[in-house]
Amino acid sequence: MKNRKTTRLQARIGRRRAQIRMTETIAVLFIFFVLVLFGLIFYSKYQEGALIAKDNELFEKRVIEATTKVLFFPELACTDGKAEVEDFCFDVFKLDHIETYLEENRDYYFQIFGFAKIDIVQIYPEIDAELQEGEEPEGKWIIYDVPKQTDEEGGRPEVKATQFVVSLQKGKNSSLGLVTVGGYK
Repeated sequence: MKNRKTTRLQARIGRRRAQIRMTETIAVLFIFFVLVLFGLIFYSKYQEGALIAKDNELFEKRVIEATTKVLFFPELACTDGKAEVEDFCFDVFKLDHIETYLEENRDYYFQIFGFAKIDIVQIYPEIDAELQEGEEPEGKWIIYDVPKQTDEEGGRPEVKATQFVVSLQKGKNSSLGLVTVGGYK
């Protein structure tokens, strides 16, 4: 009789131990998966920040490349009548007519500049002239302007601009100009 009672008691104790071990295993697995979940959330937030930083870096690089292309733009470069081109110099006669040329070849220049605004302003000597209605200001040229449409939320696209000082030549006269290249993100 004792053996039977002892055997039953041992069986009950064995089942309870098994239940306790199973509960411990489930608790450990639950904690493990919670830690894995926190790790995934942290990693996704880190990756999101890294992607935004990389996107901004590529955007700034694109704007700088567009600025470099404008500074060495053969359609605007000053020449001395020979084949030599002067660095960082734009011919004002070419500036006066480049906008219509770029508009005629819009697709080609869109491949070069993308969504951007390029303008040049004469900064020295300053031009003081009162404008009549409909007149364009002298000493200011908008060479290229292809704005990006507003984003999904209806806000304006982000603009990053770079500026560079160039020489402007009109015949024998020289002046200083400021080139502004703004890229739309």
